[in-house]
Amino acid sequence: MKSILYIVLLFVLACTTRKISNANKNNVDIKDLQAFSFGKYQVLKIDSLNNLYIIYAQMHDSVYKIVSLKAITDACDSIQINKAYAFRLHSLFLRQISGIDVVPNDFVAGIEYYGTTIYKEKGCVNDIFFADNIRGRCYVR
Repeated sequence: MKSILYIVLLFVLACTTRKISNANKNNVDIKDLQAFSFGKYQVLKIDSLNNLYIIYAQMHDSVYKIVSLKAITDACDSIQINKAYAFRLHSLFLRQISGIDVVPNDFVAGIEYYGTTIYKEKGCVNDIFFADNIRGRCYVR
């Protein structure tokens, strides 16, 4: 009976998107989100969707989808396509609930981030990230 309850709980969690309204330095503590990777990522493209930038960056053979809230910033090191940056990525998905692995999986389609739904994509790592050293389109060293 207990295993059926866990399966039902996982199914319900897997079929929803997770809402993050103020991640990073606002309401969600970065320690609560799993640090994914540190290294040099080459920026492939930058899209804009509502109040977000979506940065596609590649390390080795993997493409990462990174979201950043649009922000007004002073003069900064603007992120450029085809340049490499040492992004410090963190997953926006929780990895476990009560000790049970819940993502990444194919049932979670996306996540709501600052009111905009961002979907996972084929051809990208099965996750969505933010970087604590990106503000808007600016790279913060």
